[in-house]
Amino acid sequence: MLAEPPVANPQARPNRLAYESVHRSRLERSDMGRVALMHDEDVVDVFDDWTAASDAGRERYGSNNYSIVEIGAKPVSLGWFSAALG
Repeated sequence: MLAEPPVANPQARPNRLAYESVHRSRLERSDMGRVALMHDEDVVDVFDDWTAASDAGRERYGSNNYSIVEIGAKPVSLGWFSAALG
């Protein structure tokens, strides 16, 4: 039996682009080191840790319909893997 391929998160790319272009400078001044919960290109809440943000995201938007950004962390590139998912 073949494993199911991973499902791409449609929120990840637009939210990351919005974070970098719209939200980053403000959040790095006010919430450095915390975690932003994003949905539809908006920062909907800020949490102290990844687990709290993930739990809130699943509760509010369902699985795979939100993204989380560590405020102040450098973006991580998945290289060819991200192209394969997109």
